[in-house]
Parts: sequence; structure tokens; C-alpha cells
Amino acid sequence: MSQISTRNVLVIALALAALAAPTAVGVAVADSHDDSPPDVPAAYYGSATVNGEPISTGTEIEAVVNGEVADTITVSEEGSFGGPDAFDEKLVVEDASSGDTVAFRVRGASAEETVKWESGAVQEVDLSFTGVPVDDADEEIDRGDAEVVLEVAAPIETDPATGNPTVSLEAEDPESPVSEIEFSPDSDELSGGVNVVELDTEPAGTGPAPGDSVSVTQIQVPETASDNSATIRMSVSNDRLSEIDANPEDLRANRFVNGEWQTLDTNVAEQTASDVVLEAETPGFSYFAVSAVSEPVADLSLDSETVETGSDISLDASGSTTEHGEIVSYEWSVADETLTGETATTTIDEPGEYDVELTVTNDAGETDTASSTIVVESESDGGEDDGNDGSDSEEGDDGDDGAGGGGGGAAPSDDGDEEDDVPESVPDDVAVEAVETVATQVDEETAETVATPEATSVEEIRIESDQVDGEVTVADLESEPGETGPSPGASVSVVQITVPDEATDTSGTVRTSVSESTLDDVDAVAEDLRVNRYAEGDWQPLDTEVVERTDDDVVLEAETPGFSYFSVSAVSEPTASIEASATTVEVGEDVELDASGSDDRYGEVVSYEWSIADESLRGETVSTTIDEPGEYDVELTVTNDAGETDTVTTSITVNAVDTAETTDQPPDDTEEPPETTEEWIPGFTGVMAVVALIGSALIARRYAE
Repeated sequence: MSQISTRNVLVIALALAALAAPTAVGVAVADSHDDSPPDVPAAYYGSATVNGEPISTGTEIEAVVNGEVADTITVSEEGSFGGPDAFDEKLVVEDASSGDTVAFRVRGASAEETVKWESGAVQEVDLSFTGVPVDDADEEIDRGDAEVVLEVAAPIETDPATGNPTVSLEAEDPESPVSEIEFSPDSDELSGGVNVVELDTEPAGTGPAPGDSVSVTQIQVPETASDNSATIRMSVSNDRLSEIDANPEDLRANRFVNGEWQTLDTNVAEQTASDVVLEAETPGFSYFAVSAVSEPVADLSLDSETVETGSDISLDASGSTTEHGEIVSYEWSVADETLTGETATTTIDEPGEYDVELTVTNDAGETDTASSTIVVESESDGGEDDGNDGSDSEEGDDGDDGAGGGGGGAAPSDDGDEEDDVPESVPDDVAVEAVETVATQVDEETAETVATPEATSVEEIRIESDQVDGEVTVADLESEPGETGPSPGASVSVVQITVPDEATDTSGTVRTSVSESTLDDVDAVAEDLRVNRYAEGDWQPLDTEVVERTDDDVVLEAETPGFSYFSVSAVSEPTASIEASATTVEVGEDVELDASGSDDRYGEVVSYEWSIADESLRGETVSTTIDEPGEYDVELTVTNDAGETDTVTTSITVNAVDTAETTDQPPDDTEEPPETTEEWIPGFTGVMAVVALIGSALIARRYAE
């Protein structure tokens, strides 16, 4: 027989007390000095809604008296908590006084309804909770193996000092990693509660935070507050800092949004003997991580500091380090050439002294640069020069002026002139293939300012204003500069268009040409070409059309909202591919899903999103289990670096496990109590028995706690 919980013993005692009460009427008390029986606990049950929807199973409801949680109950049936029958679980509140207010909370948000506590009351209460924290925005993020360490909920209250909505999680649980959240002043209508979930590591769906992870939390707020700005106070123990050998000044808060960890403005607000308290400004809520970050240290080595023209030069950055996190990027600049990789090889065909520059970037976006010098000598410098000097010293000067000096002097002069024409805004890490500065003219018919270069890939620039005065400079670049990163798809050409300052953010059109030979080099067709503009930190696609095509060139025209860097690239839709470890499994069995067969013609696939059995997962390979038999659709959507998508589906059949299971049968809650007859009147003895039963129940409750 299953054991009856202490809570149910109390509820049964309440019912027995109610039945026995009439028998006690008129019974004389033999000893006027006997103590009165203690107050009987009150119990509550009823229906409940959360944010307008029936309360879901697994939700915990708290009963709160005088600011203290008196009891909790977990919802076992959608839309209600507890039940009216004697054996039904209920919210039981004891140690209260008659007339005390009993409030009800879910995840820090209070119900609109309250009740007055009365001894022995068994009361049905219908509750409505609003402003309950939600995690809908994060439900598509797979937690993977991340385990919940702590969960704390607290109500949103108005700070009397500032008037701002504030949540004190530290008051609810001093161990909470988030001690306080203060919402911005424009959130004055905010109400409800906030729920903080501490995890032991980053969720699988977010990937690792930059640097060395210190703590990870998910902050759930009411739906109306998900995009509200706020100040968050987070605490980190000094013991945790010692574990990762970090200083308080190294700590930084990050928020996961739009598929990546983004840095928040963070400062050390307080330091104690045991903790460091951080303050971070956030524009919204989701997953947060505190991590230790530092600047990397760039270290470059050359296999030789003096080489001959045409010889291989080996560059090595393996000695570069970062105290926290890892180095994710190595960029080299040598002789107007840009290289990437921890090690790289290059050759230089002209003699001279060249600077070699290395820039390393770690996973926190911090950078460091180191440089060295390499001397490149001509193969013939030693023997031929010595022979000429020895055989004809008088004609040496003429020879130098004509063949050596004249040829050597002309190139630097030309290079110097070209460098003078290059806009200062063009970074040093990219070579300039052509540059042209042209005067602008006004097209009276269209009221536009027009520039028509002749020596670059850009044929015409139109600015939608007739008030632009000055020159336009177009620089054809060998590749994308380091500050922009690669453009989406297969890069075809890159230019920088510099216009007068007043026209930088003015709309216009750009007409540019691409040679058929260049298309052949990237194995692209004209219809796949797209013009992109670099703005606000990324490459943005422009409306592009092919306006002309000859045997030699393709001419594109694109509409742009402003002027900066532009690229032409070939893009296409990716191709999604699913491979499942099995198409038929049993309930609870792991299913491995693999999207590594997906590909993209020009660029690369950057995102894999899975949907199966109402679960959303991310990653090239994922694993899931399904707990109910049936046939399920598995949907994969892949996105490439140009923002193009493709979706593919497959099916998985889940069969029930064919095993017999024996379980203990619960007691029959519907069993009728024995019929009471008029002959059974315990009188005074019955009253004392009930009082003894209540006392036993209270003792059992306390021992259970």
C-alpha cells in the first residue's frame, strides 16, 4: 500500500475535524483550565491561468504569507492545482493567524487574487497570473548537456529611491548569481516576475562564450519586457576567479542574441572578501555568460631575415598566445599581399626591404599586432655587379644611370604617385589595383549628381541630389580589406567609392562591370552576380540587375542607400541534405541527425536549424530522443553566408517499447467513507480523538520537514 503524504494527512484531519464539530456542541468541559486546541491549517485548490493560458503541468505555485513562502504545489493537471477530494493534494498553509493575507506566486509573479487565512478552511480559489516570465524566445536553443544548478524567481517591484522597476533576486536566495535587475525608467508600467536559471555550462545551442567561461545564466522576464534595457548586477566568487587564474578587471558580461555572444558594457561595481559584483548594461534578455577575456600576444618568426627574389618565405605565428580563450584569426601583411593562417608562405619578386606585419585576434575580438623586417636581395647582386665594377669603373656610372639606376628609380617614383592618389580611407592591408578621381556633374533632367570614371571597374555613379559639389574617387581593390572580412559567396570584385561628406548617406545607383574571364575564374553565371555594400559592420545585399552584356563584359546596376565599400559576388541558394542514423527507432532511443552533406556552390553554409517533434535544434550534427510513438517529420533548414536558405524534410518512425510493466496500483480515491448512523455519537471522547489526530498530523508534518 502506498504511503500517504504529510500534506494529505493534514487535509484528512481537516475533513475529520469538520465532521466531528457537530458532536462537540453542548459537551461540557470538565476542566475549565484545559488549553484550547491549536489552529488547524488551511488548504486551497482551484483553477489557474498564466498569461491568459491554462497553467501548464509541472508549474510550481507558491503560497506566500507575510512575505514568506508557506507551501508549494506542482501542477499535475493542466489548468488546475490540487483538488476537492480528501486525498487530493492541496496548498496547505499553517503557522498563520486569522485574517492574514495569503498570496499566490508563479516564478515571482503574483496572482491577482488573494484570500484571508482562516483556521481549518478548505477553500477553492481560481487564480490568474500575469507578467509571468517566459522563455519562448530561447526555447529553440538546445541546452544539450547543460545542467540546472540553481533556479530563483522574484517579483518585479518599484524601487522607492529611483522609481524604476527592480527585481531583488538576492533577497529570495543569497546564492543567486544575479543579485539584482533594474529596468530602465521607460519600463515604469512593467509588472510580474523574473526567473533566473543558473547552468553549469553554456547550452549546446549557444556554443562557448568568448574567453574562459565563469558563469552562465538564463534570465526569463515577462514577454512585454524581453526587449527592455536594464542594468544587471552579477556576482562571481573569488574562488571561481582563482580556479581560472583571472582578475576582476578581466571579467566581462556577454549576451547571446542573433546567433552569437555579444559583449555588454561591464564594470566592477563592488569587491568583497568573498565576491566580485559586476554591473552590465543589456538591451534585452536571453542567455548571459560572464567570462574572463584578455588581449592576445602576437608573435611572428621568419625562417630567414634575408632571402633572394623569388625564394619562399615561411611565416610562423604559432608562438602567439592569449591568456583567456583562444586565437581564432591570423592575418599577415607583406609586400602589399594579405595572407591568413597560423603559418603562411609567400615570395617577393622585387629586391628591397619589406615590413612583415602579423595581427592576431582571439575569440573575444581582442587583437594584437607584431611586425618584423625582411630583406630581399636580387640573385645577380653579387657576381654581375662585381664584374662590371671591376672591368669598367669609368662606365659604371653610365651603366647605373641607364640600366640599373634609371630602371630602379622609375618604379619608386610611379609607386609614390599612385600612393598619393589612394584615398586615406583605404587601409594598408589591401593592395590597390586602380584608382581614379573624377569631377561630378549635374544631370538637369534627373536632378542627380553624376560621376563617370573611365579607368576602374565602376562605370557610373549617380547620387540622388543635385546639391553635391566636389569629386568622387573610385579605388579598385585586390580583395576585401581586413576590416570588412570576406563578402558573401564567391568574391568577384571589390571597390571603395569615396564621395563628398554630405553625400555619404545619400541614396544613388552604381553601375559596374565584370569581365567574362573573371566569371570563368569563379565558375559563375551572370544571373548569380550580386552587388553588396559594407555598412554597420557587415556586407548588405543591394537590389541588383544585369543591364548590359557583351562578349567581354557583364554590366550590373545596383541601388544603394549610401557609399563606402562595395563588392560584386556570386551567390546561390544552398542545398540542404539530411542523413539520419536510423529511420525507425524505439521510444527513448537516440537519433543522430547529420547535415554535413549540405553544400553551397559559391560560399559556405553558416547555419543549420532542425525541427522535430516540436523541438528546435541547431548544429551541423545533432542528437535527439522522442518519448511518444508515432511518425515524425524531421525538417532541416540551412542558411549560407549570403542569407539564402534551403529546406529539406525526412520522416522517422518511433515505435513503442514492447515490454510489460507492472506497477503498484494507487488507492481508490473514490472509495466512499463508512456511513455514519445516529447510533455513533462519540461525544466528548470523539472530540478528544479528533484533537489527538490533528496533533499527530502536525507532529508528523514537522518530523517530515
